[in-house]
Amino acid sequence: MARIIVVEDDIEQQEELLAFLKHAGHEVHGAANGDELESCLSQFSPEIVLLDYNLPGKNGAVLAGQLRDKFGISIGIVMLTARGKGADRIECRRAGADDYLIKPIDFGELLALIDNLQARLMVFQPLSGQISSVPWRLIVAESALIPPDAAAVQLT
Repeated sequence: MARIIVVEDDIEQQEELLAFLKHAGHEVHGAANGDELESCLSQFSPEIVLLDYNLPGKNGAVLAGQLRDKFGISIGIVMLTARGKGADRIECRRAGADDYLIKPIDFGELLALIDNLQARLMVFQPLSGQISSVPWRLIVAESALIPPDAAAVQLT
């Protein structure tokens, strides 16, 4: 189960996503714009934020950048938008979005993406809820990968 905020100004689409994600076992909250997102963030700590691009006020790319600045890599950011141009995808990824799905979205693909983001986030947020201060290290000369607080893994 992931903690997710859906930022979508089309209330029907937002309600459809919220209902689907709740049914899939996730804890979800909705917001219609950047102001509502800020209010939601003050009451709820998400692992993943799903952002539409075309929002009233600040667009999704601006919000993605603000989220990335505030939370770093400890949060997953996914754009869900009808904007399919390469320039839009590039703008959102440069702002900090982890992925970009074009509407209408495939719900199976969205669930797989959420699972992948959760797996990645578990590396950065151990059970203690803290971001590990010890990074993974790659020792090329020794062909070894050293994870935090574990023995080196020999690479081929």
